[in-house]
Amino acid sequence: MQLDRYLVVPVDDRWAVQLGGSILGAFPRKGEAIQAAIAVAVSSGKFGAQAEVLTQGPEGGFMPIWTLGLDGYSAEA
Repeated sequence: MQLDRYLVVPVDDRWAVQLGGSILGAFPRKGEAIQAAIAVAVSSGKFGAQAEVLTQGPEGGFMPIWTLGLDGYSAEA
C-alpha cells in the first residue's frame, strides 16, 4: 500500500507542505501548514493511501505528528 508522507518545513519566512519534494502550499504559520497537510492526507486516504504528516524535530530529523487511522481529524480545527 502506498504511504504518502507530507512534510511541514520552514521555507524562508513561511511554512511549506511538501510531498515527494514538491511544495503543495506555503503558509504564514506552522499550525496552518500542519492543518493543511492533515486535510490533504485525509483526502489521499479516501483513495486508499496510507498517510502521515511529519515535521522537523530539534535534532533536524523528521518525526511524525499525525498518522491517518491513528489520530483524529476535524475540518473545523
